[in-house]
Amino acid sequence: MNKKTKASQANDGFANIAKGIGGKKDTLQNTSYVRSTLNLDKNYELAEELYLYNWLVGNIADIPANEVTREWCEITSTQSEQIKKIKKLFKKLKLKQKIKQAHAYADLFGGCALYMVVNDGFHQDKPLNLKTIKQGSFKKLRILEPSHLIPVITSTSEPEYYRLFAVNGETLTIHRSRLLIFKGIELTQNKKIEYNYWGGSKVQRSIEPIIASDTAINAIVNMLTETNVNVYKLDGLTELAIDDADEDAIKRIQIIDTMKSYLNALVLDSKDDFVKRTNDFKDLHQIDNASLIRVTGSAEIPATLLFGKSPDGMNATGASDFQNFYNRIKRIQTDKIEPMLETLIMVASYSENQSDLLDCEIIWKPLVQETKKEIADREKVEADKDKVYIDAGVLTKEEVRKKLKETNPYYSFLKVEDEK
Repeated sequence: MNKKTKASQANDGFANIAKGIGGKKDTLQNTSYVRSTLNLDKNYELAEELYLYNWLVGNIADIPANEVTREWCEITSTQSEQIKKIKKLFKKLKLKQKIKQAHAYADLFGGCALYMVVNDGFHQDKPLNLKTIKQGSFKKLRILEPSHLIPVITSTSEPEYYRLFAVNGETLTIHRSRLLIFKGIELTQNKKIEYNYWGGSKVQRSIEPIIASDTAINAIVNMLTETNVNVYKLDGLTELAIDDADEDAIKRIQIIDTMKSYLNALVLDSKDDFVKRTNDFKDLHQIDNASLIRVTGSAEIPATLLFGKSPDGMNATGASDFQNFYNRIKRIQTDKIEPMLETLIMVASYSENQSDLLDCEIIWKPLVQETKKEIADREKVEADKDKVYIDAGVLTKEEVRKKLKETNPYYSFLKVEDEK
């Protein structure tokens, strides 16, 4: 007769009962993740308070936005008159400042939007029609925070409409094509629904490290108030405690302190003792530095930018940190901001020129500016290369002169053959 055997659950993994690895006493086996109660994605008031009054939160939101727009970009086109009008409009709209603020709010709240207020002859809940935009009607670019701009969710795809509930009581339904949407961290489909189709707060990732850092520095400050600790050894202290004579013990200590102050000498009973101990805090800064490193890691910002200086013991130059950070900023510029600029250029062109700008090019300026020595070294290398090409017959002197005139403003005075 076959006996039914009871199925047992298999738990894969290494275990060593003698050492407590993999067993009930193993802390790793009994550790789970608990979401922070300080959720900036859903508590806009808290996010605003922290942004205003916590310098680390403010820096984590502002620094990437500042760097994205610091050197900005150059918009070029062969249609010189048309591009001049567009640049003039962008300056009037304060485009650079608006993009910087919208990016900071997206990292803080998880999202933000720029509302292109333009008259195309249709209601704002209709798709923007470029070809019917009225001359000079692009007059405003409004920043809309996610607490006031609610997506109208009709399916599992990206919202087509947004409902504006402004502070002044204004309500308006706006079509997606009239908005430039800034999002924080990209979310999965399930999380998109939970976060109302905005992104996740980038600052949220740094909240726990910031709390740990503040806790560490507060603990260190409190410890520093106890640099010197007086230790009193009172004869019969145990008996006094048993007899509930705490006040007698306190009076004895007060008498000792009073006599020490008046006589500049310490007078004790023959069986009492007094020791002054000095605490050694020379390694406390390492605890603070360790907590700061976690903040920089969570924020993906170099320490010298986030804190204003490199904490003691950390990389003095942080060259690799800056390289990684600027690579991140470059990706934001090209992947997120540039498509928005292309849309803005189209809308602005129809508003100012009543036509599209077909050959427009967006060129981002370098984030790292060369020193005079670096410029001189680079130009020396280029000059040596040009000489090799001239000697080999690859380039003529006139072609090199033309290149210098076009690429280096310092040589704009040069005359070339094709000039009349």
